[in-house]
Amino acid sequence: MGQEGVTARIRYKAGDVWHAVQDAALFWGTRLRGGTYADFYAAKMDRKARKIGVGVNGRPEDKAFHLAFLKANGLQRSMDFLDYGCGAAAAGVHFIEFLDPGRYTGADVSAECLALARGRLDPAGLSDRRAEFLYLPGGSLSPLAGRQYDIVWAQSVLTHLPADWVAIVFKAVAEMMRRDAACFATFTYSDRPGRQSRVKNFDYHADELLEIANRVGLAGSVVDSWVHPASPADRMLRLVHAPTRAGQ
Repeated sequence: MGQEGVTARIRYKAGDVWHAVQDAALFWGTRLRGGTYADFYAAKMDRKARKIGVGVNGRPEDKAFHLAFLKANGLQRSMDFLDYGCGAAAAGVHFIEFLDPGRYTGADVSAECLALARGRLDPAGLSDRRAEFLYLPGGSLSPLAGRQYDIVWAQSVLTHLPADWVAIVFKAVAEMMRRDAACFATFTYSDRPGRQSRVKNFDYHADELLEIANRVGLAGSVVDSWVHPASPADRMLRLVHAPTRAGQ
């Protein structure tokens, strides 16, 4: 590796350390003020959205494979669709364009990201699609209470959730899924259960997540056809309602 390459790697590592320090300071500051992990993550994403703007979650042109995956796995235009953790809707614009009007709901803990998502619709020619964006303050899922969906999409959500919050989300998702619905959720694979790094990154073994899902009446499996071009450790879970036993 040449000198330029070495210098670039040093800068990258230094930036990574700096971001880790910032995350830790924000996390502990939030906790000292009585906030939860969800409050910390919302504050982090709000800060990131203010700094980066509409590109906070990436570019729509790099997210088209999300829609292609879902269409290959049963997504239809007429389905009610929940984009849980939609961020600034970099992928959401593809879903909104594909789905029938009024079928898309995006939800997120970051008010700043949601403002960017709403601002995307008119320039993208999607203002007539009746997309709905819901703010989940402090991670509260009450704004989604009583709603029912055919597909729940949670891309890059479990990657930033500790196990206790995974259980909360899975329970809420189970209540929002119609009888024949499916939830697709990505996670970062690890052969060691519950590995955490940099305050906000959580790696899981699939069996660990499926055990949590089973506790709330969901069954699932890993979908091998999911490949994230930028994240080799990314895996996809497909969760459905567990079949009931005869006589129950």
